[in-house]
Amino acid sequence: MKSSSRTLSLLLMSLCSITATAATIVECEDAAGARTFQTVCPPETTQVQSKDYATGTPDAGPVTAKPAITIYLVPKCAACDAYMKFFSRYGIAPTVKNIDGNQELQDELTKISGALKAPTVIIGDKILSDYKEQELVKLFEGVGYKAVKGNNP
Repeated sequence: MKSSSRTLSLLLMSLCSITATAATIVECEDAAGARTFQTVCPPETTQVQSKDYATGTPDAGPVTAKPAITIYLVPKCAACDAYMKFFSRYGIAPTVKNIDGNQELQDELTKISGALKAPTVIIGDKILSDYKEQELVKLFEGVGYKAVKGNNP
């Protein structure tokens, strides 16, 4: 049952990341009696029930996804490690690009940020290259990220 609740929660969160006002979720059961929540039942399962869920309110406008996060880093970098610990505290798995010895990624970073500096973090349209934790907390919580309980080192 816990697995089904987790699956439903993940499915609902993914549906909320797109612009929509409602979503239909179906509960599916396989021959062994295991139930899952899907948008459409897979083959060899039967639909047990269906429910429409609101994913936003007309007054609030469209639901928007949190911005993508990319970190350009190099090995053995204390500031890079600090960023990765911070991401972990917020349950974030950023796109990691190791620029050490990779000319293509170095050129990409220089084009995006105007400098070749590690670490550099891209959050949506914001570019960060200095690790300032209080500014990060304010930025992350301002776009909807919250610290995950038990992940505060």
